[in-house]
Amino acid sequence: MNIFTKFYYLVIILSSYIIYLSVSTKLYFFLFCRIMTGFQLPILAFFVFLALLVLIANVVVSGLLVILLLMKKKDDCKKNRKMERKYDNKKLERI
Repeated sequence: MNIFTKFYYLVIILSSYIIYLSVSTKLYFFLFCRIMTGFQLPILAFFVFLALLVLIANVVVSGLLVILLLMKKKDDCKKNRKMERKYDNKKLERI
């Protein structure tokens, strides 16, 4: 796996966390302002649910990206082993 692929996955994971933090911070700030001014409970519950939904989506996306990264690394290891075997076989044929 080359350095660009690792960098790509890292950027995606970090950007998803940044998106989560920005959305959740805005939601919680909005909730705090509304609680201080008096707010109805069902609407408050909806916004808390929305913030939790964003968190769950972020965890799922990050988990999938990590799984994809590990699968790609495993495939790369298999390819490297095949190439080493071919190289060793060619070396043995020359001898």
